[in-house]
Amino acid sequence: MNTLAQADVARETYWGITSVEYAVFYFLAFVTVAVFTYGVYRRFARYTQGDGESLPRLDDLQRRVVSAAKIVLSNEKQFNRDLYGGLMHSFILWGFLTLFIATSILMVEEYAAKKLLHISFWNGDFYLAYQFMVDAMGLLFVVGIGMALYRRYWIRNHRLWDRHTSLEDDLFIWTLFALGIGGFLLEGLRVYSAGIPDYEVVSFVAYGMALGFDALGLATLGPEQAGLNGAGFNVENLHWLAWWTHSLIAFFFIAWIPYAKPFHMLSSFANVVTRDEKAGKRLPNVPSDLDATNAESIDDFTWKELLDQDACTKCGRCSSVCPAKASDRPLDPRNVILDLKSYREDLEAGGEDQPIVADGGTSVINAETMESCMACMACMDACPVEIEHLKSFTRLNRQLTDQGDIDSSMQDVFQNVMQNGNTFGDSPRNRGDWTEELEFDVADARKEEVDYLWYVGDFPSYDERNKQVARSLATILKE
Repeated sequence: MNTLAQADVARETYWGITSVEYAVFYFLAFVTVAVFTYGVYRRFARYTQGDGESLPRLDDLQRRVVSAAKIVLSNEKQFNRDLYGGLMHSFILWGFLTLFIATSILMVEEYAAKKLLHISFWNGDFYLAYQFMVDAMGLLFVVGIGMALYRRYWIRNHRLWDRHTSLEDDLFIWTLFALGIGGFLLEGLRVYSAGIPDYEVVSFVAYGMALGFDALGLATLGPEQAGLNGAGFNVENLHWLAWWTHSLIAFFFIAWIPYAKPFHMLSSFANVVTRDEKAGKRLPNVPSDLDATNAESIDDFTWKELLDQDACTKCGRCSSVCPAKASDRPLDPRNVILDLKSYREDLEAGGEDQPIVADGGTSVINAETMESCMACMACMDACPVEIEHLKSFTRLNRQLTDQGDIDSSMQDVFQNVMQNGNTFGDSPRNRGDWTEELEFDVADARKEEVDYLWYVGDFPSYDERNKQVARSLATILKE
C-alpha cells in the first residue's frame, strides 16, 4: 500500500456532525465529566468520615496495584465454582476496557496528534488494525452482555434475585447492551453510506451489517450528504439519529457511574488494592479504650468497611456458599453488607437513625442474624472483589456483646468464665483432672521449662468425651 493509499485508509471522526452540534457535544461532555467527578469526590469524601484502620491497607502501594490488576484482569475469582460466570464477566470486562482504550486513542489522535503536533497516526495499517481489534473485542463485549441477559432473565439464576435486586440492576445491564449494539449500528451505517469500501472488511461486524443494509435496499445519499437532511428515511438521517442517541446514552452512563451500581467498576478495584492480605488469619484487636464503640453508628465502621459495602456487586456468591443460609438460618452475608449500605444511604438522604444491630427486629441487622455466623469465612473465599465480611460481622457481634443482646446460653457461658475461668462453670481446680489416667506424668510448665506448650482448652479439660481425646493426643505427643 503506497503513501497516498495509506492516508486514504481512514475515516472522519465526527462524520455528519456540524460545528454547532460539535459544540453542543462538548458542552454535554463537560457537564458529564463534572457530574462524574463530583460523584466520585462525594463517595471518597464519605469514606474519610469512617473510623481509622488498624491494619495496613496502603503499604507497598505499587505492588498492591500490580497484584490487584492481575486479579481483576484475569477474573480468576469469577471462574471459581462458576465457569459460565467467569467467561461472561471476562468478555464484558475485556471488551469494555478495549472500547475505553479505543476511545482514548481517538482523543489522542484528535486533540494531541492533530491539534498540537499536526500529524495523524489514525490511518493506514494502524487504522486497519485498530478497526479489527475494536470490532473483535466489541463483539466479545456484546456476547458477554448477552450471556448476562440470558442468565438474569431466561435462566433467572437464583443468586441474582433477592430483596436488594432493583431496577438499577436492570438499567445497568441494558445500558451496557445499548452501548455495545449502538456502536456497531453506527459503524455499519457509516460503512454503508461510504459505499462499503473493501478495506472496511477488517471491521467485520460493521461490514456485515452494511451488507445487510445493502440487501434491504436502504436509501443512501452518499457520504457527501452526511448528517441530518430533509430527504426523509435514509442512512444519513439514521446515522445522525443513532450517533446522538449513542452519545447521550454514553453521557448518561458516565455521569451515573458514581451514584449507582456502575460504581463497582471503581470501588471493586480499590477494594482489591486495599484488601487485607492476611484476611482470615487475623482480626482487629479489641479496643483497649473502654469508651470505644463497635457499631453504635454507621461511622464506627472503618473506611475500608464502608468501601466493602460500595464494592458489593450483588452477585450472591457469598450467599450461595454460606452454610448458615444453607441450613435456613437467617444469615445472608450479601444482605448484611447491603443492608448496612442501604442504611448509610438512607441517613445521607435524611432518614432516621436506627440501632445498627439489636434484638427484636427494630434495628438494621437483627441479632439472630449475626448469631448465625460461625466465622467460617466461606463468604470471603467466594467473594470476587475481596469483601472482608468477617471484619464487619465481628464488629456487629462485639456490639451485641457490649449491649448484652446475646443468647441466654451465651450469657451463661460469659458468667461461667467470669466466675470460674472456664465455660463449663466447673471448679478451676479440676482443670487438670483429665491427666490422672495417663501412664506418665505431665510436665507442669509453671514449675519447669518446656520446649512446647499445649493449650488444652475447656472441652478437653471438663467434657468427659473430650477428656478421652485429650488423653489419646497426649499419649501420641509423648511418643
